[in-house]
Amino acid sequence: MNNHFILSIPIITFSSNQNIEIVHRFELPEGSVINDMWLWIGDSVMQAKMYDTWTATAIYDSIVTNKRDPALLKKKGNQYELHVYPLESGSYGKVKINMITPVKWIGENAIAELPIRMLNANNLSKKPLEILFREKLDVWGEPKIYELPQQEFTHLIDTAGYNYKITNIEDISELNSLKISYSTTFNEGKFITGNEDKSGKSYFQLGILPGDLFDLTTDTTPKKNLYAIDLSGNKSKNLDYLLPNIENVMNSGMKDGYEFEVLVSGAGKINQLTNEMMNYSSQNVDTVLNKFFQSTFADSITFNTKPNIIFADWDAKNSWNFKGIEEYGDVKYFDYITDAISSFSNAQVIAAYRYGFDDPINQEQLNAMLTPLDSFFVKGGRLVTYFDYNRNDGELLARHYIPSLSSNHFQATAQTIYRNDDGNIGKSFPEEFDHNFVGILSYNDPDVKIEVMTANGDPVIISKKIRNGLLVVIDIWQIKDDGAMKSIVSPPLLGLNKTSSNLLLPELLQYISQLQNSSSFDNCILFSNSDSIITENTATSFVSEYLFSFSNVPKFNTINLLDGSDINPPSISVNNELFYGSGYLLNLLSSNTGGLHFETYKNDWDYITSLSNYASNPLIRNLDMQIIVDDGSSDIIASREVNPIKNDPNKPLFFIGETDGQNKINFNITATFYGLQNPVEKNIEFLFPHDTTKYETLIPSLLANEQLNDLFNESILDTAKIVNLAIAHNLLTDFTALLALEPNDTIHFLRNPYDESNLTVVEENKDEISDSSRIDIYPNPFNSQVQIKLYVKNTSKLNLTIYNILGQKIISIVNNEIIDDSYSYTWYGQNSFGSSVSTGLYLLRAEVTETDSNKKEIITKKLLYLK
Repeated sequence: MNNHFILSIPIITFSSNQNIEIVHRFELPEGSVINDMWLWIGDSVMQAKMYDTWTATAIYDSIVTNKRDPALLKKKGNQYELHVYPLESGSYGKVKINMITPVKWIGENAIAELPIRMLNANNLSKKPLEILFREKLDVWGEPKIYELPQQEFTHLIDTAGYNYKITNIEDISELNSLKISYSTTFNEGKFITGNEDKSGKSYFQLGILPGDLFDLTTDTTPKKNLYAIDLSGNKSKNLDYLLPNIENVMNSGMKDGYEFEVLVSGAGKINQLTNEMMNYSSQNVDTVLNKFFQSTFADSITFNTKPNIIFADWDAKNSWNFKGIEEYGDVKYFDYITDAISSFSNAQVIAAYRYGFDDPINQEQLNAMLTPLDSFFVKGGRLVTYFDYNRNDGELLARHYIPSLSSNHFQATAQTIYRNDDGNIGKSFPEEFDHNFVGILSYNDPDVKIEVMTANGDPVIISKKIRNGLLVVIDIWQIKDDGAMKSIVSPPLLGLNKTSSNLLLPELLQYISQLQNSSSFDNCILFSNSDSIITENTATSFVSEYLFSFSNVPKFNTINLLDGSDINPPSISVNNELFYGSGYLLNLLSSNTGGLHFETYKNDWDYITSLSNYASNPLIRNLDMQIIVDDGSSDIIASREVNPIKNDPNKPLFFIGETDGQNKINFNITATFYGLQNPVEKNIEFLFPHDTTKYETLIPSLLANEQLNDLFNESILDTAKIVNLAIAHNLLTDFTALLALEPNDTIHFLRNPYDESNLTVVEENKDEISDSSRIDIYPNPFNSQVQIKLYVKNTSKLNLTIYNILGQKIISIVNNEIIDDSYSYTWYGQNSFGSSVSTGLYLLRAEVTETDSNKKEIITKKLLYLK
């Protein structure tokens, strides 16, 4: 089951004489998909249209240049990017974004995560939030804020007559998570809904609770649990926060009769906190963890030595500094690189920019740097430097180490660039990201490695090992980057988002294997903050070999502690799922042993604790569902399980589907379970309600989104197929974008968070239009020519003119031509001089004057030209 959220985001511009472009980068809950966007400027409102990303970006850029009023929303991976260009300084705007996000389950209670990172991504000290919950008491029950159980909802009816529950939270800035919960009634273990639409298709949603549907008995046999806590990375090891959550997981996963043992790795060693298996009690768990918390071992684990970072000039600071850097390093700032030489000996990172062009150094100054830099590299230091085409003649420092280094002219248009996993630091960067102002580096040096490159493999960031250290050269112009982009690119450049040594996860896993073979345990619950990337192939081969080393393989439940809340650790994507650090390795361990895996960036601790419960149903081995529609006379067009979570025995299973049947549907379900000798069967019958006033939009969107996920996994190069499917269902993907153009003519403001489609009904030139004439345009948008068909009731004189959005005349197609009945004209996207116009929005103005009555009407139509 998925939830449909609507976000209204106010946008306040600055009071100045210039128009301001607002760029907001944010993340949404894992698995979310955006399917609509609206933009308000004052009381004017416009609905965004879905285009391929390249077209939408080109249109947006052209309109911003002309000082108009659009909004653009696009995404890359799990990063969303919203651009709004206000019409007037000092005004306000509002954006409404519709998104569908997966639901998590704790028993029969649905938990839907609200996008708190997006909502908290502003500079307000106090961040109020209003939440509207559409009321379906017979289905969803009463809503609750999971983190604020005392928060009350009151009743509200909006202007369209929909019933809501509403609550206002005064400040969400101190919350680490924000979820809305509600109950779902599973009658005898099943929940089913469905309806027709006017296309003749029907849609259904089936939810089942396997334990209730099949009357299963939970396994309460006492077990032996090993808890292994790897804290060898630099991130996510605040013990004041972490240990209470680990304690909750332990208490949830055991009862009287259980036994447990605890291992901790960190600070270069592995300690066994319990010498042998202990009998479970909450007091024994608290004693073991509290003793560790107060130990010198815990102190050594949480002690981080921050690197000394030098920004050797103000442009280095402007390019690579980022908010919160002081938490990761001790920073010094200098105006000129020559002023910083005396501090090289104490630095681990040096970032320099201006010396190669703006404030060039001479040979004598270079010679003064080389000896301290040699010592700096011997100690393993990292020098980050900028190199572009302006430095081809005068740069001395980087070319001292790479004599053949040069750069081509940068490209000012946005393009996607990719990391190289085989580089020295490539894995520290995002797998791909978009950036403007990208230059291409060239060199003739076999020791240089590419770290980040274009789609053609051209290097834009390179590195070379110097002694024990590293020279990093970047040809991405970052001075004007917003804070969000700097927090993405700068940490891997400076080496601040990963641990370089003393990662102990492999050693801990070997320790677990040896311990299991000497003193058997049933379950291993493994927590890890290891931020070392292990590739998909390496992780697969490692896990296969590792599990073979056990005489009796335990079930692994794994929890990746890296949540990416500050700066993103290195990550990989497998089947559209993001894994920080060694998360994918942990995931394979759990999935290959019948356990659960959790990523804390998308699973909060309450959810992890709830699924760690010892009292669980038998695990499903196999489930087969035969669907028969209208007694076999109709077909199932599509059927999918949504939001599957592997190996969770207590989670409801939800299926959605589409059929051409109209009456009855039967689900014949056969399931086998671990620990049960015989399969169990169940039949569920459902009669479709014949209420064609209901329009089903959510399930078709979910089905399309599942198909898109398949395409991204299996046919990522078939961008045309992905784009066509996404546009057909209005779904935002890496290849599509939502674009809201200039305001329409309505001045009505409707506060209805569910549906505002009637705001797009626009009467243009209302006082002058009659019903005597009509214009049809095809195609629109167009990329080479557009056909303009005009229908008139009486003989008339016609003037047909094209204008741009600034009201400037582009071309007159017809001047004072006498017409009767219907006429067709063609515009080839050219101005009056025969030159092609640029991509963008244009206005067609038809002035029709009847020859007998002299009655005049003016009709205006919008044309979208796409080159």
